Amino acid sequence: MIKRYRKRIIGLVVLAFIAVFVWDTVRQPGPADLRGGFEEIAFVRNEQNKGGIVRVYAFRVADTVGADYLGCGELLPHNDYGSTTTAYFFAAGAPTPSSLQLEAPHFDMVQFRPIAVYRKAEDGVGRVELVDQSMERFIHDVDLNSTVALNNGRTGSQQYVTAFAIFTHVITHEFHHKGQILSRSRQLGYTRVDMEGNPYRRRLKTVRALSRPHAVDPPR
Repeated sequence: MIKRYRKRIIGLVVLAFIAVFVWDTVRQPGPADLRGGFEEIAFVRNEQNKGGIVRVYAFRVADTVGADYLGCGELLPHNDYGSTTTAYFFAAGAPTPSSLQLEAPHFDMVQFRPIAVYRKAEDGVGRVELVDQSMERFIHDVDLNSTVALNNGRTGSQQYVTAFAIFTHVITHEFHHKGQILSRSRQLGYTRVDMEGNPYRRRLKTVRALSRPHAVDPPR
């Protein structure tokens, strides 16, 4: 009895394995399955098939704060032998390029502003550069009309100002000191120095501080 149906049983087992393999292949996760709501909008690659393959992607992202940028990049194909994979991520609703170029810059960087960039170079290690991440958090998490209590270290009194006023002060105060430095340098006979090395350090500290839930309402 068992010998009679042995071939059928073996055939059914083989078919089951094939079905599981095909199903697993079809159900491989893609960028659309990750957190963030990724949607591929543009892609370009060179015609080199024996190493040195250059791939450039552009994605639209629905949730820019919780998006898994690194996970999306790791799902993209990548080859050895000098290949590079680059993915640009754009916020949903913002202008996005409809096509990409192989040569950098891959699109009009003035018209289209990505919020994050994924790069995997020859070393095979994927890296994500978050563009204006702190600013995105500030825009999403901070109510610019909320009031923050500031302590005066000299008088011991408190002053209540809005988050928008603090944010504006950080930017304008930077211009103030930059002007002082440049003016003093010229008076001393020095050539103008490059002051754009890290212009966002101080304002990012303030943005991170404002992102913490510490705002209070003013006394009535």
